[in-house]
Amino acid sequence: MWPTHLSDWIELYNPGPKIASTSNLFLTDETENPTKWPVPEIIMEPNQAVVIFASGKDRQNANAELHTNFKLGAKGEYLTLIHSAGSTTEQVSFFGPRYPKQERGISFGLAPEGSTGTLSVPTPGGRNTEVVMWGIWARCNSVTRDPCANRLFGLF
Repeated sequence: MWPTHLSDWIELYNPGPKIASTSNLFLTDETENPTKWPVPEIIMEPNQAVVIFASGKDRQNANAELHTNFKLGAKGEYLTLIHSAGSTTEQVSFFGPRYPKQERGISFGLAPEGSTGTLSVPTPGGRNTEVVMWGIWARCNSVTRDPCANRLFGLF
């Protein structure tokens, strides 16, 4: 069941073939604060996705909805997934210096073949669809509160 709030979301996806852990991963929208929001430790099976809402609510219970301690700007901003263990910090995936301006009801992310852009269909918690040309966008159903009303999706 998807929430009715309209927070942006970020999705972490394990393409496999082995299990993966979110241990020592962080999300941030600030270059000077690389460990801004620690991703709780979750063991991800191959082809499993973890959805994290960028709502500013700061919820880290791995058995409930996850929410970062920051929101994403609609005009675009820096966003990165960091692996940090001890004194070693590295970018796993990032949009910098900023991701592009976002539109309400449009899904933006990383396609299976690795290209980035507007996705043909939002697939929260599932494998992303192909990137389509600008202007051929999937629209949301505001009556049924389809979760694609979130502006940012499937980044990682």
